[in-house]
Parts: sequence; C-alpha cells; structure tokens
Amino acid sequence: MTGTDAEVILLRDQMSVIWGNPEFQRLLNRHSTRERVCALEVGGGVGILSGLVAALTGAEVVSTDYSSYDGTVTSANLQGILQRHAAQIGEVLYAAPADVDAASSRVRFETCSAEDLPHADETFDFVFSLNAFEHIGDPVVALAEIRRVLKPGGCAFIQFSPIFTADDGSHLYSQGLLAAPWCALLHTKEEIVEQVRASGKDAGRVDDILRSLNGFPPQYYRDLFANSGLEIQTLIEFSGYVLPGAGQSPEFEKAKALFSAVDLAVLGFKALLRK
Repeated sequence: MTGTDAEVILLRDQMSVIWGNPEFQRLLNRHSTRERVCALEVGGGVGILSGLVAALTGAEVVSTDYSSYDGTVTSANLQGILQRHAAQIGEVLYAAPADVDAASSRVRFETCSAEDLPHADETFDFVFSLNAFEHIGDPVVALAEIRRVLKPGGCAFIQFSPIFTADDGSHLYSQGLLAAPWCALLHTKEEIVEQVRASGKDAGRVDDILRSLNGFPPQYYRDLFANSGLEIQTLIEFSGYVLPGAGQSPEFEKAKALFSAVDLAVLGFKALLRK
C-alpha cells in the first residue's frame, strides 16, 4: 500500500464519521451558522477529521494527541491532504472548495494528554473524539476534562472501537498482523509475539500496539457515561465481530469463561453528551 493509498483510506474513514452519524451531522450543522465557534478534537492524529470539521462549520479547531507532533503533522501538510481530495470531500460532504481550501488555517495542533488538557474552563463550543477512548489510560479523568473545557450547553461526540474485549480488541487483525480472535484475552504477550512470527509477519510493533490499549470491558464504559455528570443525548453500543467466523470459533468458547457472550460481541460505543 502506498502512502497515497493509505491517505485515501484514512480520509474515507474520517468522512464516514460525519456522513455515517446523524447525531454528529446535527451537531456540526448547529454550529455552522454561528460566529467564533471553537472546537476540540481529542486524539486527532494527523488532523483530517479536524480539517473536515473546520471546512463544514468554519470553526477554529484544536487537534490534540498524546503523540508528539514533531513537525511532520502541520497545518501545511493538512492543507495538502485536503486540497488533493477536495473534489471527493465536496462530493461526499457537500463542502465548498473555498471552505476546504481555507480549513487547514483554522486547525491548530497540540501535544497533550487527554487526562490533562491545557485549556481553560469553558473554552470549547463542542468536543469530538474518534477511536481514542479505547487507548486512553483513564477515561474517567479524560471525560471529566472534556466536561470541564466545554462551555455550558456544549456537546461532546465520542465514538470508539474496537474495545479490548471485542474479537479484535488487540487491534492486531486490523493492523494486518494476526487473525486470532480474542488473542489479548486468551494469551500472554509473549505467546502473541510467537503467533505473529509463526504467521510470517514482523512482530516488532506488537508490544507498542498492546501497550496502547487500556483493557477496559463494556461495563466500564457504560458506567463511565452514566456517571460523567453530562446529559446523555445518545448512547449506542454497537455489536458484531471484526474477524470472519469469530462468533463460532473455539476462541469464543474459551473467552466466554471470562465475559458474557453479549459483552464479547460489543465492538464499541457512540455517545452524544451535553453539558
């Protein structure tokens, strides 16, 4: 896969967060006609979703991530990505070319922990986060920080998967390394490394991938949202399996000794919360 191919896949994934989520669309539409809107992304990565949000709303967006922004992730690089795919963005999201072109200038990148946001209380009109909460070490503190920096009446859109107890909770299958359901529940790291090597893949990234996961099951997240101090406007658990045949596999039978079949099928969560 070339860098350009990976860029296209990432862009499509980020656009799908918008056009595949009516709740997020309504949140963005609510802010697109207002002036001086400030938004925060938690776990922004290279900032594509932040750029799309800036293009659709005109908001000033702060894209944060715990990984160091070492100069390779910049507004200029984001502008290049958005310009290369402006036609597709316009076709899918109905964003005007001028809005797409100007969007990167309204995105600022900051390296910080989600559990310690360097922003004043009641700074942001809305917050959004995609596929970060299964990696955050203390989601309770992170959500409390989001609540703190939200303005009164502001909303947070949070979506993430797969969680640790899902069939690809290890994230190794999605990374092209190992097609073994529930391997992080059933095997030690050393056993997983050997399985990856036996399959002919490079096991060099296994430790970093596994260490990035917080290991929390579905009930943790149910309690997280219920006790957040934020009004739950939408809370959806989405279920299923990532790996083909996972629900009929021997590993599924073994994993049911640890968690219920219902919880093992929970892939992730989508929440729209209001302060």
